[in-house]
Amino acid sequence: MNSPRPGGIRARSAAGCVAIALTALLSGCAGGAGTATTAKPAATAKPAAQPLTLIAHRSAWRVYPESSAEAMQALANTGYPIEFDLRPLADGTLVPSHDPLADRSLEGATGPLEEISLEQWELAKVRSQDGETLGSTTTWPEILDEYTTGNVLFPELKRPVPDLEDFTASVTSRQIQGSVIVQTYDYAAAVQLAASGLQALLLLLQEMPEPEEIKAHGIDYVGASRDLPTDYIRALKDAGLTVYIYTINSTERLQPYLELGIDGVYTDNPWKLERLIIEEGLFDE
Repeated sequence: MNSPRPGGIRARSAAGCVAIALTALLSGCAGGAGTATTAKPAATAKPAAQPLTLIAHRSAWRVYPESSAEAMQALANTGYPIEFDLRPLADGTLVPSHDPLADRSLEGATGPLEEISLEQWELAKVRSQDGETLGSTTTWPEILDEYTTGNVLFPELKRPVPDLEDFTASVTSRQIQGSVIVQTYDYAAAVQLAASGLQALLLLLQEMPEPEEIKAHGIDYVGASRDLPTDYIRALKDAGLTVYIYTINSTERLQPYLELGIDGVYTDNPWKLERLIIEEGLFDE
């Protein structure tokens, strides 16, 4: 994936910006044969410049019930890359959940996810931030079956990392490596995922491994915290890595990173951030 140039991103409409970003992300993914977006960029007087990818953090949890089936369907319809965390239930089934406990996000189930059965999970409902809307739970196999055509998934494997061979097989058996970018804070796991043929993204909170070393291990993507020094983020880009920054919910937060040439951001509400980008003419030449 080519990195955007500062000031070179042209967002002419919400539909156009999203479609352009998703098309570039899919075409830039290794092993992406068979994955093509059906969305088309909006008609413009000039070709659009390099895109900025807006990744829907926790499946746009500020808008929909967190990582619910409804959230993922809405994101799939719009074309934003879908980000979510994965944790195992009692039987080992991976499900999208940021927390190790069900108490905050679910109605109808409580306690550690690793003690919850698949039946309990399926009967539970996902709470929204407004406390009024309830969403449907889903599972990793269902997500793979429903949302990988024309979309990019950003699952994060939460610690303790699940069996990587089984996880890799869940993707490769469907031949959808081009539609999945696997995230982890675990460096060794990221190296193993990359060696297995998956697209690996190393998440960085405070650690600053050598950028060239990351790239040499076959890891092409990095998710970098806003707390990391700008010089280090620049070094990541200079090493040829695709760099996404988390979490960005305003144009004020976004602007300094554009000057570093970052490729995209994680955001809690991609619709809102894109609207702000367009309204403020942030990328108009």
